[in-house]
Amino acid sequence: MTQADGSSALTVDSVLAVSQLSRNIAYGWGFNGASDFNRAFRRAHDMTPGDFRAAASAINSWR
Repeated sequence: MTQADGSSALTVDSVLAVSQLSRNIAYGWGFNGASDFNRAFRRAHDMTPGDFRAAASAINSWR
């Protein structure tokens, strides 16, 4: 997934930073808002950022 300005791909680290709200991540990556970011993330990863965080949390809890 690329930023709204076409630069480098979004790292999953920013999505996994649970303390960051989706809107903060969205604005940081150049999106106009959280809904634009969420739609782009879903297109790229076939899941919402929240679903991604939940899956990553479940995986990390098994370690």
